[in-house]
Amino acid sequence: LGGRRGVVDIDWQPRSDAIAAACADDRLRIWNARTSVSVLDTDLMPEPQSVAYSLSGERLIVRGKRSASALVLDPRSGARSQNDNMHEDAITTESLSADGQLVLTGSRDGTLYVWDASTGRPLVQRVGSKSPVLCAAFNADAANLRVIAGREDGTVSVWPVDPLPAAKARKPRELTPVERLREGRLAEPLLYE
Repeated sequence: LGGRRGVVDIDWQPRSDAIAAACADDRLRIWNARTSVSVLDTDLMPEPQSVAYSLSGERLIVRGKRSASALVLDPRSGARSQNDNMHEDAITTESLSADGQLVLTGSRDGTLYVWDASTGRPLVQRVGSKSPVLCAAFNADAANLRVIAGREDGTVSVWPVDPLPAAKARKPRELTPVERLREGRLAEPLLYE
């Protein structure tokens, strides 16, 4: 089932017998491990490198070896969304939020993006330093969604996806108008034309 040129990466769908494989022949194959029945066999992207299910199993993310974008797929239908090549260099890490609604990508260019899994629309951008991002992930707490990221220079950062609740938690008092404005600007979505 892995194709003639082999399997590059593979993942089990949570609470299921389905297995997804990104294959060296640039295809995604999903099959039932118990029955060996094919569920999905579709073109993917040139040189896929990784494939991973969300914890809910409702989404699948795939990243290419040299690509500055990632694909998010519905594993039942094959419907997909893709970010708009926001990174200027290859993506080095990707993660889906536990519910599969948000995607996190990090790149060799030092940028991190959180984007909507359905539309591909960017929601949050973090630059930090120019050091390449090597690994990043969401925590599992949807009520206090945070990101952890590790860089090639050895730094690790943790930050809230929505900074306003974190700011309020740090300061158990009413925020001043200046603080509200500053925190509100941090939480504003990115605008692209």
